[in-house]
Amino acid sequence: MIWIAIAIALIAAITGWWIQARYTRGVRAVDVARYVEEFAGYSAPGGVLEIRHEHANQSLQFAKRDESQGLGLLEFGFPDMSWSRSYFPEILKQAEAAGFSCIVEEGPVGAPVRRFLSVIYGANADDIAKRTRDLLAICSHVMEFGPADTFKVRFRGVVSQDAIDRVRAARRQRN
Repeated sequence: MIWIAIAIALIAAITGWWIQARYTRGVRAVDVARYVEEFAGYSAPGGVLEIRHEHANQSLQFAKRDESQGLGLLEFGFPDMSWSRSYFPEILKQAEAAGFSCIVEEGPVGAPVRRFLSVIYGANADDIAKRTRDLLAICSHVMEFGPADTFKVRFRGVVSQDAIDRVRAARRQRN
């Protein structure tokens, strides 16, 4: 009986650590870009990074699309729904003006998300860093994020084995 209790406690502790490790709270607006860049380097395709404002019903989403070139492609996604409806047209307009290739997907009739803005970009670390900062600047301006705003960052997905191998190789090279 004691072994069962120990096993349950161990599973609960590991699960709690896993959940906590996948959420980061109190991330300042100026630091969000770093989280997206790290996500680009470590996530396997299909991973999602959600960035939610801690004091308002506002969020941004990035997804890892592919790893075939350098760090691969990222997709920035923004929904057209009740909380975001006033921001959607301006974010689309400014992203297009900044040279982003924007795709607007129509949602099914009656769905909570009427449209979804999809911006696919990246290929290497420098491109991802610059374009991420450009997109976040647009969103921060339109959604009026200030320096005191904080966010909860949530990662869903798996870490790329290629990324783990690159980090290990770099550490061996330094030593």
